[in-house]
Formats: sequence, structure tokens, C-alpha cells
Amino acid sequence: MKIENAARGRRAGTGAERCCGSVERGQAADRKSRKKKKSDLRGIDYEGYSSTPMYSVRLSYASLSDQGKIRESNQDACREVAAADGSRVFIVADGMGGHCGGDVASRLAVKAMSDHFTTSSQDPGTRLRTAFNLANQAVQEGSREQPELSGMGTTGVALLFHDDGEAWVGHVGDSRAYRFRRGSGLEPLTLDHSVIAEMLRRGEVTPEEAIIHPLRSQLLRALGTESSVRVDISSFPLEEGDRYLLCSDGLTAVLRDADIADILRTEEPVSAVEKFVELANERGGPDNTTVQVIEIKQLEELEDVPVAQVVERDRDMGRVQSFIEGQFFIPLMVVLQVAFLALLWVLFGTGLQQLVEPPPERTDEFEIAPIEIEAPQEVGEAGELPVPVELPEAVEIEELEIEE
Repeated sequence: MKIENAARGRRAGTGAERCCGSVERGQAADRKSRKKKKSDLRGIDYEGYSSTPMYSVRLSYASLSDQGKIRESNQDACREVAAADGSRVFIVADGMGGHCGGDVASRLAVKAMSDHFTTSSQDPGTRLRTAFNLANQAVQEGSREQPELSGMGTTGVALLFHDDGEAWVGHVGDSRAYRFRRGSGLEPLTLDHSVIAEMLRRGEVTPEEAIIHPLRSQLLRALGTESSVRVDISSFPLEEGDRYLLCSDGLTAVLRDADIADILRTEEPVSAVEKFVELANERGGPDNTTVQVIEIKQLEELEDVPVAQVVERDRDMGRVQSFIEGQFFIPLMVVLQVAFLALLWVLFGTGLQQLVEPPPERTDEFEIAPIEIEAPQEVGEAGELPVPVELPEAVEIEELEIEE
């Protein structure tokens, strides 16, 4: 991924941290088309280019995290990460408000996830799940190393843009992801893991009641509070012009969906994050507010991608069945056939040798061995050896002439 223009800094006069820029994801869109002979390997044009769809994705994004009007510190954390395979990942974590070490927990979680994304090339879903599990372990280890921070925890939401034309989202807690699409409006991509969210889904409270309900901040899932964590993961296709929002509950506690949709509809990412924070603070700023807005500026399918790149990507993602067959399956079959023939030779060597060796050459010359006939013997009395019988001498027979 090529970073075209990125800036990171702290907004003067406030406790807000901001990050903005634009990136291009995937191959150059003006690649010259070339045709090569195709092999039988599934999904790969062996001598040239891949038939697996890949995309050039250009993103524009901005991030902003603000302390708010009431909190004494900012317990939120966010980051944008360039993954090992070139994917782009956006992360927001919200340290559990009122808990000791919430700011430490959110930063530990974001760092653990970022480190994993920069080194791992697993498939997107597995990569997200592993990242959240590592974040959970990191927060727990931090609690053990610093007993005064025992019980700290954090929420987490991550959005990964992949070059197969899809986005993947994973989350734990009540930090949220939204998508705004022309013609469809605002769509939530996550469901809160909280007591009040369950009550809303059951119809036990109204949205208006939920805003002021005493259990509105009680979570059902969080990172670092248990030895294991369940992560919700989903994927969806990208479309050019889509705008995505990741945010902590400091935003959604004071803004309705209609407010969020209006800003995403009318504002570019940089101005959108500023509007979100400004509006949250105008409405009291009761909590830390962290927002990330990402826009799909351009999405173009690449028709021909070098095989070396596809094989490398598929190997990293564990989807190289055809490659493995070509490299290992055929030689293995040859070895097994040779071993089988050797076994047959040992068991049925004679028969095989007769089949393999050529028959002897035919010849018209032959010899007749003489046959010796012993003279007949006369049987003597019991206990005696047989007595030879003397034959009369041969009589010469004269040839007679017969007159007619």
C-alpha cells in the first residue's frame, strides 16, 4: 500500500489527537494487459497471471480522539496499521470508564493488535480473531505485572480492508463500526456486547430510556477481564464511495444515528471527525470521544496480477492447495508407484521376470539323443538276482526275388 499523504499531530489547545491521510491499496490500475498460457492449477494462470480477483483500493481516512468535558484523562486509544500483506487496519479501543488503568488497558490492547497485524499474514478472519486474543492476553498480563491495575479492561473494534475487495470487522464490547452507503444510508456493522443493548433487543427499554439508563455502561464482554474472549467477526463487499466510522461510546452516547448519517453524508473524513468531536462536546462531552472515518475513494478490479504475487499471498493465507499439489503431490505419487512395483517384484519375482525377459530365440537345428535298451532279464527264485536272458544271434535274411 502506498501512503500518499499522511499527517499525525495534536490539535492545539485541546486534548485531542488526530491522524489523517490517504492511501492506495493494491496494484497500479494502469497495468498493461498480457495473455499467457494457462495451466490446470486452480485459480492460477501458471505462466503469467492470476484469475483470482484482486483490487486497487484508494482510501482516505482521518482519526481524532478527544478527552471530552468531564473525564480527567483520555482512556481511549486508536491506530491505523499497515499490515504485513499490505492490508490496512483501523483500531479503536475504549478503556473501561471508571476502572483503574483503563487508559493502560486500551493502549496495551491496541499495541498488541498492531504488532500482530504488522507481522502476520493469516487470512483476514483468523488474523482478526488472533489479534483480539493477543490483546486480551496483553491486558491480563499487564494486570498481573501491576497488581494496582487488577481488573482493568477495554473494548475493541477493528476494521480491515483487504485486496480481495472485502472489508472485515471484529469487535468486543460497545465500541462500534458503521457504514454509510449512497442509496442505503447508515448501517451498523456491530452489535454492542452490553446489558442495555440486550434490553433494547428484547424491547425492555426504548432508545430514549437507554441513553439515561443506569446500566448503560455495563458490558457483557471486554478485553482483559477473562482468560478467554469471544470475538464477533463479519465481512462484506466494498463499494466505491462507501464511508466507514469506528467510534467509542463517547460518541454514540450523545449522538443519534440520524446525526451520524448527516455528517458522513456531507463531510470528508478530516472534517467529519472534527464535526463528530465538536458535536459530542457541545452536548456535554460526558466521556472520551474517539472517531475514525475512512472513505473508499477508488475501487478498481485488476484483470491480471503476477502469479508470483498470487502464490505468495495464497501461501500466507493458507489457500495454496493447487500450488501444493503441483509441487508435492505428483512426486509423491511417483515414489509410491515405484515402491509398489518393487513390492510386486519381491512377491512375484519369477512371474514378473518371465513377463519382462524376452523369450529365447527359435532354431531349426536339433539333435536326437541315443536311446539305450537293456536286455530283458528273467526273474529267478525268491531272494535271487534276476538272471539275464540270452537272445538268439541275429539271423541274416536273404532278399528273395518273386517271379510273376
